[in-house]
Amino acid sequence: MAEDIWLSMEEVCELTHEVKETVRRKCKRGEYSCTYDKKGKYKNYLINFDSLPEVAKNRYNGIKINVQHSKFYKDSPAWAKKQAKKYVELIEKTEGMKHKEIVEFLEDWNEKHPDKKSSYSALCKARVKYEQFGEDALLSKKGFKEEEYRVKPEYYDYY
Repeated sequence: MAEDIWLSMEEVCELTHEVKETVRRKCKRGEYSCTYDKKGKYKNYLINFDSLPEVAKNRYNGIKINVQHSKFYKDSPAWAKKQAKKYVELIEKTEGMKHKEIVEFLEDWNEKHPDKKSSYSALCKARVKYEQFGEDALLSKKGFKEEEYRVKPEYYDYY
């Protein structure tokens, strides 16, 4: 029988790129399987490795995501590829930084690169998409809608 791996809250924060408060909330909601021991008024959480998301497990095991471009990437317009490359560049430059460091970096970055501006929240969302699905997930989906518009073309002539 394999023994479970239990990680401290600090280790989980590093693997998931989440702050301690977020990890604690996820433990309380049951998203992470955990146990804790109480010392005074503080709880020391130990989180079960198996309850972590796949991205965090891969990071723990040292597995890098294999980036292969799909047909969707090749058919995307140049502006969408430029946007995806901007976020890949930002993700690589901010790897290992904490929240405050990223915010300061982005302020400086936005001044130096006005054509590549980004916010902290947009970067965090892009990082999650990139880690789970690769560079294709960072592409804009504008123009790829398969359904027809609600207003039919023949009605345009009427108005």
